[in-house]
Amino acid sequence: MDPDKRSATQMLINKCSSPCLDLIRPNQIFLQRHILFLDGKSGRRSGEGYYRPFRGRKSLMPLLSNVSVMDVIMKRSIGLSTSSQKNKCVKVSPHVISYEIMAQIGLTLSPIMRLPRLSRSTLFPRHGRWPLQSRYLTAYGTPEGTSLSRQKDLKKWPVAPLAQTLSRYQKTIRPFLSQDEWTTSQRTVAQFGQPGGYGERLQALLEAKAQTTNNWFADWWLDCAYLGSRGTVVVWSSPGFVWPEQQFAGETDQLEYAAKVVAGLLDFKLMLDKQCLPVEMMGQDPMDMEQYYMVYGTTRMPGKTKDYLSLNPNSKHMVVIHHNNFYRVSLYDDEGHLLSEPQIFGSLLHCVKDSREKGRGPAVGLLTSDNRDNWFQAYEKLLPGNENTLKAIETSLFTLNLDQEPSNQNGNTYPDQKTKTAAQAIHGLGPNGHAANRWFDKTMQVFIGSDGSCGMCYEHSTAEGVALMTVIDHTLRCVNGGTKFGPPSKGNRFDCPEFLPFRDVDQVRDNITLAHNNLYSLSEDLDLRAMHFKGFGKSFIKRQKFSPDSFMQMALQYAFYRLHKTPGGQYESGGLRIFHRGRTDIIRSCSVESVRFAQDMLNNSVSTQNKFQSMANALKGHSNFAKMVVSGNGFDRHLLGLKLIALEHGLEVPEIFNDPGYKRSTYHRISSSQVSAKSESFLAFGPLVMNGYGCLCVALTNQSLSDGGDTFFFFLGTFLASTSSSSLVSSVEILYEDTFLALLRLLFVLPLVTRPPPPPPRCCFPADPRDEGFSFSSEPSLDSSELSETLVALTLFLGCLPLPGLLLTEFDVDLESFLRLLLLLGSSGSLSESTIAKRSMNFFF
Repeated sequence: MDPDKRSATQMLINKCSSPCLDLIRPNQIFLQRHILFLDGKSGRRSGEGYYRPFRGRKSLMPLLSNVSVMDVIMKRSIGLSTSSQKNKCVKVSPHVISYEIMAQIGLTLSPIMRLPRLSRSTLFPRHGRWPLQSRYLTAYGTPEGTSLSRQKDLKKWPVAPLAQTLSRYQKTIRPFLSQDEWTTSQRTVAQFGQPGGYGERLQALLEAKAQTTNNWFADWWLDCAYLGSRGTVVVWSSPGFVWPEQQFAGETDQLEYAAKVVAGLLDFKLMLDKQCLPVEMMGQDPMDMEQYYMVYGTTRMPGKTKDYLSLNPNSKHMVVIHHNNFYRVSLYDDEGHLLSEPQIFGSLLHCVKDSREKGRGPAVGLLTSDNRDNWFQAYEKLLPGNENTLKAIETSLFTLNLDQEPSNQNGNTYPDQKTKTAAQAIHGLGPNGHAANRWFDKTMQVFIGSDGSCGMCYEHSTAEGVALMTVIDHTLRCVNGGTKFGPPSKGNRFDCPEFLPFRDVDQVRDNITLAHNNLYSLSEDLDLRAMHFKGFGKSFIKRQKFSPDSFMQMALQYAFYRLHKTPGGQYESGGLRIFHRGRTDIIRSCSVESVRFAQDMLNNSVSTQNKFQSMANALKGHSNFAKMVVSGNGFDRHLLGLKLIALEHGLEVPEIFNDPGYKRSTYHRISSSQVSAKSESFLAFGPLVMNGYGCLCVALTNQSLSDGGDTFFFFLGTFLASTSSSSLVSSVEILYEDTFLALLRLLFVLPLVTRPPPPPPRCCFPADPRDEGFSFSSEPSLDSSELSETLVALTLFLGCLPLPGLLLTEFDVDLESFLRLLLLLGSSGSLSESTIAKRSMNFFF
């Protein structure tokens, strides 16, 4: 390629200085990031692979050539002159222009570069052509009207064959039963599934129901898991999201940040309204995008026997809560345009000043934290005279909770800021903290604390955590200066914030006191702990040909067994969004293989090779089970459907659901999930049962960590033992650390010691490195050059590992002597890397 074709981005930016192209200048940085480049590879039949965003790879070269070509591109992209629109300037969003420029670069230069003939459908193969004036393009290159375009292609959730479900179910209950109980359970299952028996009768009813709907289980799940539950949503149902901590110099900084957050949330809402969010895929299958349209404007409303959802996606306001005072804040002007960040900041400043003058409001928000029966009774008392206030909260897009007081209002103390913010996200730091500054029935409740703690509590009925994390990632990207979807806001005349008073609060004073006491007991008993394991991460696990998720789940199983000496029933969520209205099914991580692995690890008489094989079997079994579940072939939802169809038709509940195998395997003492984030955010939640654990397991990479690295992050939640003064979580945290080190030994050391030892043993591994460790000879029999080469090899070998210092400490290598001997490395500069690698392998293995 000629040298004059190499300064693509700069030439494009220079052309943007032309007076007629002022419209593009606000997006110059965006253009620098997304200009199209040519891949140096050849031999492709399609032009699609030639074009991609520049990522700094040496093989990528710019396409643009000279000013005359630039003129054609720029004129085409903003409509100054084309074959169909001469001398017509079209005013469009800079984001539209930037992507139109990308298309025109390819269309203009493909003949010059002798590339395959390109068209707009080649550059954007899924979407084809669209008129520039009438279509938006997102930062993903997705045209308007796309997000729900694949809903018709979603799969119907099938009813699995009864024999298949019962066969798979039987294998998972074995770890929880004695031999006699196992024999009895086998007989119960066989009786339920016999030809012409009760099971087949229920199966026929379920299959008939499945013929009338796209998802026979969706409404049942919404009712039995969420709306029909009469317990509190706090801790037991609603998770919390922890965002990166901020440093606010004062109230102004806090409100400016809050205004940016609101603007980011509205930008994602605009993307949804335009249906420009790209359809998510799992392989070749589109995923259900409906959950994204359920999070804005949704409120769970208390009912007498069952709650219901109030959906208000077209709402134009949010509710700001400060010092327990509620305000209705408009987010759109009179003409329907989004407000700008300065306008939102002005509204927030008005709310805070007015709230400070009024003083702290009544703790009405605490009522939403109580169990649903108590909350319904209080709601019935509160409704007369407060219809407008309650309606404004119900129909708001979301709530913004401005927490002003310092943290740790409860007696509970937290070991670090992340743990404290997680408690603030889950229960608002209790009734003496910020819980009254919440409305726990809202799907999205964003909180911004004056101490820099930020996050979101969300009511779980409408969506899974993945959808909310996508909203959060986009919002925080906008906050941090990332490219927004929509054009700059230009709101004009809009309504002033409206104070929402609660009248006649005295009639619910007793209800508030009851809610206060119940939440205090719950929040004080909940213990939380963030744990960041930096020893190694998913890259190391993948190099061993294992699944990182399976590795984390088996670590949980092993740690639980070591702590409690019994198998732990585990609920790991497996997403089912490839099906219409699909939510989750259960990945049963506790299995015969996982229990055997834990038992072998605790048995000193088992050889290291057999321990490694037990771990490999457990990881493989879990990985296969997880793949089976996410493809729609799990069985827990099917079994529950058989039970519910019997209740729906007034039939007797089958005996299989009273069997000890079913009861114990569905008593989930471990509840785990992994919801990864592109930002430094994470999900936090409590356990499902009183003596259980809620555990987030996430493999972090350097893209999601400010300090780089490849690590595992855990967040643990459990209830304190009533007779113990120490935290169970503290014990589990130490145990998990030990568990990972034990698994590291299996993955790294144990497979190696089974190889034949090298001929003269300059340095040898002992038979059992767990007990004896290994060391270097204090008087090596190597000459100077051999010793230098050996040390270089050792240094490079350890340097390839994520944790050289940990290995040296774990296996008792004399670190001081090792560092002293590194001084001899100066004489080995002539060695090639291949020679060093070869000698290091020969030396060790």
